Amino acid sequence: MGSDIAKEEFDERDYPRFRERLEECLAALAHLLDLPGFGVGPATIGAELELFLIDHAARALPRNQAVRAATADSRVTVELDRFNLELNASPIPLAGRPFAALGDELNLLRARTRWSWPARTSRWKGRTPHSRYTFGSIRPTSHAHTTPSNWQAHPRWP
Repeated sequence: MGSDIAKEEFDERDYPRFRERLEECLAALAHLLDLPGFGVGPATIGAELELFLIDHAARALPRNQAVRAATADSRVTVELDRFNLELNASPIPLAGRPFAALGDELNLLRARTRWSWPARTSRWKGRTPHSRYTFGSIRPTSHAHTTPSNWQAHPRWP
């Protein structure tokens, strides 16, 4: 994400291309909003939960592709770094008890993710994974894990 941008400072010549891309994105959004039926129907809500994969020593465990594959659920997706997963609850009606339903679904996904690990096998090199709720912030001492070597090999955000 952003690794293909070769410079950090921009000048007046760069802004027209940025404006062009921004206008393209806004036009795509306007088209979506103009589609017949968009926004029609009962209000819905969704949620996502970020998981940071760590081992017993609380070190980043860069195995999200393997965990996602073993989970075999399209609601589990990889993130930019290789030790992060995203669990996506299905949209549900806002009426009733939506937060309880979202919580139940996210807990189910979390359990599936946790138990789909091929833990204690040689390919994990003795590092048994843990699934924990954490805040999404990065501590200054953890910057060693936030390097391009821990990023996904494929671009998720073109």
